[in-house]
Amino acid sequence: MKDTPIPGSTALYAVSLESAEMSIAEFKNLYPQAPTKAFTIHAEDFLESLGYTQLQIQQINANYPVPNTHARLYLGQDTTANSRKLFLVPVSGAHSSPDGQIQTAGNDQIPV
Repeated sequence: MKDTPIPGSTALYAVSLESAEMSIAEFKNLYPQAPTKAFTIHAEDFLESLGYTQLQIQQINANYPVPNTHARLYLGQDTTANSRKLFLVPVSGAHSSPDGQIQTAGNDQIPV
């Protein structure tokens, strides 16, 4: 299966929803017993994992507020290249406790 880029998209690795859904479905077919098929993460945790400090994250949030505080990473499988993929999707309405546990899963916000 070949990823189909989104025409006119400025995102470097954006793929069509159809391509992502096929890859995610293939992962689920190949690994039906996998305990995890997706992860919901807090935006600040994601930025921290990229190496930003708490002060930098606060400045980013102050200067560039984002509409969603969480994102979801879906696991996918590309059978033609025999490789696994991650698909990052914004999530609205998700809430996590102070210890990082997701209390409300929220809803995927598929960019169009």
